[in-house]
Amino acid sequence: MNYFVSFDFVHEGKWYPRYGFEIAEGDYDKAIVGRKYKVKYLPKSPVKTAQIYLDEPVYSEDVNIEKEQERILEMYK
Repeated sequence: MNYFVSFDFVHEGKWYPRYGFEIAEGDYDKAIVGRKYKVKYLPKSPVKTAQIYLDEPVYSEDVNIEKEQERILEMYK
């Protein structure tokens, strides 16, 4: 079975979407909506090259996951 996620990330102060990024089943099961994770990309084409690392959460950003989940729900009804 294939698992895909979509995520947003910030590059030079601008938000970018990344849709349909394939991930492993184990990563999919562990992911938390609203949590911040490490993302790597090539600056010349951030949307095409962005990769999220669900095994590397940024715990220092876990200040208010519930508020972030509400923002995401509102944004992507």
